[in-house]
Amino acid sequence: MTTHTRSNSDCEGRTAPEAGPQGWFEDTLRAADDLGLDFTEPATPESRLASVNGICLRYLDWGNGHLPDLLFIHGFAQQAHSWDFAALAVRDFYHVVSLDLRGHGESDRSPSGAYTFDELYADVDAFISAISLHSPALCGLSLGGTLAYM
Repeated sequence: MTTHTRSNSDCEGRTAPEAGPQGWFEDTLRAADDLGLDFTEPATPESRLASVNGICLRYLDWGNGHLPDLLFIHGFAQQAHSWDFAALAVRDFYHVVSLDLRGHGESDRSPSGAYTFDELYADVDAFISAISLHSPALCGLSLGGTLAYM
């Protein structure tokens, strides 16, 4: 399978969608506080785009690029925001990135309808290179766990 990547700023000339709807961040922080989630400072992720394998993938970057990389990969019928609470909890220790897999969240759908493990794995592998993550720790749930294991 051939992997094609473009720079993060060139995803078919598009700009990344907002990280969430109006009031999303405040609601997330309120819910995290209600749950007793411990984090040192509130942080909102930056929504970014990366073009891999001919598909524009959206991801959330929670900052702290000087720390070790951690990539969250969501499960089936989920998206990058599935990891919001976890990202808030560990972003003091990691550069946290959460990805919308192809066909999920704000990422493009596959033009050919290809959603096999091999295609999804190729996307994750190319994504890691495209945004220059260095030996990232991987954390996945369900489908994302399978991809991390692969």
